[in-house]
Amino acid sequence: MPKPCGFSTPHPRMPLQGIRVYALQRRDSGRLYLRFLIFKYFMIALPTPKDFTPQKKDMFIKKLTDCEEFTAGDGSQLRELLHPDKADIAIRYSLAHAIVKPGQTTMLHCLKTPEVYYIMEGEGIMYINEESSRVHPKTAIYIPPGSKQYIHNTGKTDLVFLCIVDPAWRREDEEIM
Repeated sequence: MPKPCGFSTPHPRMPLQGIRVYALQRRDSGRLYLRFLIFKYFMIALPTPKDFTPQKKDMFIKKLTDCEEFTAGDGSQLRELLHPDKADIAIRYSLAHAIVKPGQTTMLHCLKTPEVYYIMEGEGIMYINEESSRVHPKTAIYIPPGSKQYIHNTGKTDLVFLCIVDPAWRREDEEIM
């Protein structure tokens, strides 16, 4: 809560002598702001000095519900959560949320870059080159660059997983077969 404090002129910004001036003080992050001066019945707002302007926030939060859903090239339903080309963030990877419906299979595709899937819900079979393995929640899958891959949902619920591509996913790095 601002608290009033008083001082009398002379003051470098107030050449009028003998007028009682009151300032409202407010503390933010340990810095003192003098924002309002009251002259008898008048209140004047002073601009905030540049060095007192709020700093750029370090935290970046993006809700899944705020991400547009689209059908990816492999046929999965995708929402991009983090991508360095689409937000002012200092990362080199991209993070997406993917859904494959029950009984569906993504199209065979290949990325020039490595990729990681982290299974959050559902169950399926992951195919990478000539190998296959059952996958379920709390499972991470590393997909080497240049690998032919697809995933099949074998369950009765959505297969939900996170996709991490490093460096960040680019259309020209993916080939649908």
